[in-house]
Amino acid sequence: MSPRPAIFISAVSSELRSARQLVANTLTFLGYEPEWQDIFGTGEGDLRAMLRRRIDACKGVVQLLGECYGAEPSSSDEQFGRISYTQYEALYAVSKGKKVWYLFLDACFPTDPHEEEDEEKRTLQASYRGKIKADIHLYHPLSSQEGLEASVLKLRDELTRLRRGVKRWAALVAGMLVLSVGLSVWLLQSQQHSNEQMQTLQEKFDKLQQGVNAFAEVQNRVRQEQPEQKPEEIEQRTYEELGKELGLDPAMLKAQLPSFAQELKRAPRASNYGRANAAYVEGDYNEAERLALRAADEAQQASPPKNAEVIKSFELAAWAAEKRIDYADALNRLREADKLTDRTRESVEWARVQYAIANILDDQGEYENAERILREVLNGREHVLGPEHPDTLSARNKLAITLFHQRKYVEAEAEDRAVLKLREKVLGLEHPDTLKTCFDLALCLRSEGRIQEATSFAQRAVDGAHKVLGPEHPDTKKYEQLLQELQGTTG
Repeated sequence: MSPRPAIFISAVSSELRSARQLVANTLTFLGYEPEWQDIFGTGEGDLRAMLRRRIDACKGVVQLLGECYGAEPSSSDEQFGRISYTQYEALYAVSKGKKVWYLFLDACFPTDPHEEEDEEKRTLQASYRGKIKADIHLYHPLSSQEGLEASVLKLRDELTRLRRGVKRWAALVAGMLVLSVGLSVWLLQSQQHSNEQMQTLQEKFDKLQQGVNAFAEVQNRVRQEQPEQKPEEIEQRTYEELGKELGLDPAMLKAQLPSFAQELKRAPRASNYGRANAAYVEGDYNEAERLALRAADEAQQASPPKNAEVIKSFELAAWAAEKRIDYADALNRLREADKLTDRTRESVEWARVQYAIANILDDQGEYENAERILREVLNGREHVLGPEHPDTLSARNKLAITLFHQRKYVEAEAEDRAVLKLREKVLGLEHPDTLKTCFDLALCLRSEGRIQEATSFAQRAVDGAHKVLGPEHPDTKKYEQLLQELQGTTG
């Protein structure tokens, strides 16, 4: 007997077999034992006794209510009258005090190919649907993704209460239906085989989880590369970069990642590090730092200590503190991480922490100290990763920014030109990072009083951004503003 809590899925097999299978796949993936009974006719005799035994062993019933009535017993039920087997499953569950969730499928909902039932059965099913709607007052029509999502979200608290008696297996029941909305409804529309649905669902789930865990790191990197960005620009670029890394639509990520993070933070089996990342996505930076420090302590207490996990947790705590504009606290967290790094043995890890420290120092206006550390990071990354590696170019780009802040324009220009040459070679002439370097170089040349050269690079940034990013992108507008200022100067 499976130790996992069971949920019975009630549906007319001929009409909703694929929909039921998708729900079953989702339940299995989330730690539940799906139960159902295929009923196509009455050849097997009266199945009500068998249905009662199976439903008695379940925690609850999810009933998908379509347009079909389905097979029925040979005689009317003494308690419920003339009913189909599918109707009996829910009615019996209610009579035994089981929780039943009714999910109404509208006529436009995609179903499996099936024979049309006669008028009498259609009338009986319509009557049943109407009675259930009248009895429960609140029902959940599945006619669109938006409507389905709104309906499922209303079930979250009830599902949470159901799983309180289960120690381990109901960690994400509320997330089950939310995920079937956000991640799986499109699978229903495609009518793919169940194994393909399961694989796609799991891949989507895994990518969203990766997105939660990578969000803080990506956002911190985006902010470091363009320090003067507005918060909304940082957010947009974060989702754009995260979308590229995960192969997902940035708009979808922006719409779904916060709610997914909320569910992940509540999951009993989620790690403190995972919850900390989820809290960061939600914008709860105090909680993110608290949980990250707890994760660091757990990793330190392990035998042997898990230094890499400790370092990552301290970094996350620092990013959370930085979002609260508490630079001293952020620097303290990074100093703790720095104590655990080894430049000789793990030079990449050492350079990553040092790079983060340099960014905090730059935020605090300690440009000389930031420059010193960045030069060490740059030398280390060039030696280990090579001059064309993205991390090496990021360090060189940040060094140029720090030199610019110190008004060392000639040195900053030299670094910008070196970065531009390498990005043109590695990324191409119109890559967004290449265009950004053109913009940085234009700023530097303007500060040197070389307006004509600055205008040329600004024009290149604008032309490329219009082509690659579009006229409404924040970077495009920023480049246009600089170009207008430069043209006004020359005019």
